[in-house]
Amino acid sequence: MNENSVIKMTKPFPHDRGMTTRTVIMVQLENEVGLLGDSRDRCKEANEAFAGMKLLEIYTTEEQKNLLLQRYPGAKYDSATTGSIELLPKKAKDRLLDLSIKMHTTGPEVTDRFLAEAQS
Repeated sequence: MNENSVIKMTKPFPHDRGMTTRTVIMVQLENEVGLLGDSRDRCKEANEAFAGMKLLEIYTTEEQKNLLLQRYPGAKYDSATTGSIELLPKKAKDRLLDLSIKMHTTGPEVTDRFLAEAQS
């Protein structure tokens, strides 16, 4: 991912889609390096970079949430704290991010397109 993609991704998107549920897909960028014993690098530079990270919420309907959890059995829905789908495979998260940037939205239409692509 390059700097232009991150800039486009972090620009505000319209969030109000008249939805009754607030399920989101969380996308985190490069905050975990896969070290044994810790979830991420905690050096000064990494902490500064992590502090400036943005969170991109891609909104889903209840039906979309259930379909995603069926298609990705390793994923889980965190109903207790974030109300988000977590542990989607990297390839799936990358495609959702690409679609969100391309479509200029974080609404459920992103997840619709993603699910339609996965179906074909």
